[in-house]
Amino acid sequence: MNTSTQHQVRTGQTWAEKHPHLGLRVFIIQAVRDDSVHMRTVYDEGIIGLGDITVTLNSFQAQQVRWQFVSEPS
Repeated sequence: MNTSTQHQVRTGQTWAEKHPHLGLRVFIIQAVRDDSVHMRTVYDEGIIGLGDITVTLNSFQAQQVRWQFVSEPS
């Protein structure tokens, strides 16, 4: 996982979240609209439940320690 550079957030990218209480979660970016990032959960270490989440783009980009870029779509 690359956390050393700021990535432009685009549809189809894979991102991971290292949450201090919930563990590792992996998401696919479904859409970037206005100032929101819409993601689908594809892996959840905490097994809280798979589903969609939405976060603000500013929050997403500001928390590079928490959100880590994994890959571009194939």
